[in-house]
Amino acid sequence: MIEKYKLLCQRLKIDFKKDFTITCIILGLFIIVGVIASIMYSMIIGIIVLIAGVLYVFMHYSGLKSSSNQLTYSKEIAFNGFYRYVVTLLKNNHILYSALQASLEYVDEVLIDDVNQLILEMENDTTMEPFLNFSMSFDDESIKQMIILLYKTQDVGIINEVLDSINNCIVNLQDTSIKNYIYKEERKIEKYYMFPIILSAVVMIMVSFYVFSLIGEGLYV
Repeated sequence: MIEKYKLLCQRLKIDFKKDFTITCIILGLFIIVGVIASIMYSMIIGIIVLIAGVLYVFMHYSGLKSSSNQLTYSKEIAFNGFYRYVVTLLKNNHILYSALQASLEYVDEVLIDDVNQLILEMENDTTMEPFLNFSMSFDDESIKQMIILLYKTQDVGIINEVLDSINNCIVNLQDTSIKNYIYKEERKIEKYYMFPIILSAVVMIMVSFYVFSLIGEGLYV
């Protein structure tokens, strides 16, 4: 769980330690208030506060995950245009490094930092490592494979037949990326509609128990 939390913060360029500390502090406050409410008022009220604290942590993590997924989907859509441009330059006898540099003028803003990082790492590391790091920005396995193919063009040279095949894959990948993006956005909207309903239901149930407990105490007076 913590490792996934770190990965989400890394993708979103959020300070993990700071975000994690703030979340823990807020959860701690919920726990303190819940304990105090249990002692001074009622166990039911204390439980409601504790549940609210747990829901806060869950909603915060879900929000990070949703933002990370949306960023990843946007990068995957932007990747199609970027990759197509790089392949075109490779087919016109550019070397990979110069093709990547030339692509910076046209690459989508959401992807430009990742491409810049790839170029920077290539200057200091001629292995596949920079390309593997670049592929970590995406979830789609097809994109990861296409990035590895870019690295291999440095070894085997420019093979027009291979690049033509890659170009055809880009068209299919673009359609798939857009469909996946739309589907995920629809699921996200549905999920956010459900959260308030679930929270309201939990609170209503807890309040009902509290009211019934008061009524029960009144009957015994």
